[in-house]
Amino acid sequence: MFNFKTSFLILIFLFGISVNAQNKNEKLIDFAGDLQKGKSYSAEIAFDEKFNEWQTVKRLKVPFHHAGRIEWSNLKDFVILKNPDEKKCNRIVFKVVSKKIYQADRNRWNTIYQAKILSLIPDKPC
Repeated sequence: MFNFKTSFLILIFLFGISVNAQNKNEKLIDFAGDLQKGKSYSAEIAFDEKFNEWQTVKRLKVPFHHAGRIEWSNLKDFVILKNPDEKKCNRIVFKVVSKKIYQADRNRWNTIYQAKILSLIPDKPC
């Protein structure tokens, strides 16, 4: 004889267990240069003053005649990344949301990955 409030709390609890179990089953990949849409990775990032952006320390692997980049969709959500210090390095966990390839020139292609940062471990030495 459950009342509505108790039934609702049980439903929320079971939903939480389901979501948590799904996240634990997801394999975290150490970034080695290759990315796949829908996969989660851990990587070290550093601020590149030349391009004025955060980039992975390990270079992105792309096919010949391709230029590649990762765009962080939620960078502004991480306060520590707003004022980059060129000597700092950070380890992040991120998920690839999308991959777009387009022809930039006759013999050149661009590959752009949209990624969402899931968590950040600040002040990790490089």
